[in-house]
Amino acid sequence: MDTKRTTSMTVIGVISIVFGSLGLVGGVFTTLAGGAIAALGSAGTASGAQEAGQVTGLGLGAVVIGVVGIIAAVALLVGGIGILKVRPWARTLCLGYAGLSVATKASALFLLGTGGIGLVIGLIYPGVLLYFFFANEKWKRAFSTSPLSHGFGSDESLDHRAAA
Repeated sequence: MDTKRTTSMTVIGVISIVFGSLGLVGGVFTTLAGGAIAALGSAGTASGAQEAGQVTGLGLGAVVIGVVGIIAAVALLVGGIGILKVRPWARTLCLGYAGLSVATKASALFLLGTGGIGLVIGLIYPGVLLYFFFANEKWKRAFSTSPLSHGFGSDESLDHRAAA
């Protein structure tokens, strides 16, 4: 396996760890805030306030967003570590993060009608990950689980052994 880490792998690995860590903190705070909002809405419902049901729903929605954010952040954080170690499972985790990130942003756009510049900025890093894992040949070889992609059994590796 080609385990030599390139400069781009180091940069993307470190950025993934930083973004994953920040996302984890943000996800925990979003979950906690959503729980508090839902509790306030439930208290309002008990007192007879009409809008309290909407507040409870808003809080529960924030809890769901926070939990999904935590899952995505953990995948990105661990995937970043895997990138630095050039492990094939890093590709799976980072692509899972990218897919989850794109799906949540698309659902926010279509279901909630929110988006704008924040949506575009939020799609940049998943796009970067998709580029490196799908379009960059060095990355494809380094993170592939197929022995043929690492030169084992290919004509190229046989030529190398014959020359040695």
